[in-house]
Amino acid sequence: MASFGLELLLRVRNVAPSEAASGVRAVIYRFQESDNSYIEIAQTETAFEQTNVTFQHRCPLTYRFDRLERLKISVYCVKDDSGIFSHRIGEIFTDVASIIAKGGTLSFPLSPSAAIDLYITVPGFYSHYVKLKFCGNHLQVSEHLPLAAYMILVLRIENRTILLYKSEVIKEKNPKWKEFSVPLYVIQFFQQGALQIHCYNQNVNAADTLIGFCSTSMAQLERGVGALNSYMLMNFEGKRVHERMSVDLELMELTQGETFFNTVKEGLVS
Repeated sequence: MASFGLELLLRVRNVAPSEAASGVRAVIYRFQESDNSYIEIAQTETAFEQTNVTFQHRCPLTYRFDRLERLKISVYCVKDDSGIFSHRIGEIFTDVASIIAKGGTLSFPLSPSAAIDLYITVPGFYSHYVKLKFCGNHLQVSEHLPLAAYMILVLRIENRTILLYKSEVIKEKNPKWKEFSVPLYVIQFFQQGALQIHCYNQNVNAADTLIGFCSTSMAQLERGVGALNSYMLMNFEGKRVHERMSVDLELMELTQGETFFNTVKEGLVS
């Protein structure tokens, strides 16, 4: 499963003036299941003379949908300029999934007076998409079956196949399928994988049959519409199925779109 690289920003409020004068620093820990313990992953800078402080240091986090990514955050008072912790102001426990579920912001009490705000920020590249459109040429099926062609875009990674898109069915030998968008980070995350376009025939009361497939890459698609993105269809043995059957790229654009995190946040607001 693909993981997301996020960032955690901390803000501490209502620190006692004496503690703020001495210095305040936060330490972030991640729960490691193999050891059943929390391990330190980052520290903020030390802030002086601030009862309300937004730390400039951002802690990188890795998040997957199938994991909570449990965190412990401890805020300490620093002893003068030595960097040694004199005492702990407070400590909280949470997880990345809970912060995301609250729209990327969550607050906790640290002490009877102080509180901490947690902010998850999402890098902009997760909103980058590639918009694609393909058409088929001279498609046909054997066994006297009616033609009902659709295409799928898949990412092949060793023995795994990730479905990126499945088109609508068109009952024509020269189908022009609708344009669609794929998150670019998925393709970049599995950069060693191979992009493949499979054309299938949808059969009634029988398994769908392969018309043909072809292989491409993101680098090749970025070259745009033209001869370099016209693909002859092959069978899974690597043999051309017909001298005229092919798939052509009709559109390739890099666009901006919504991310899962935007959808969660907007859903909470609405």
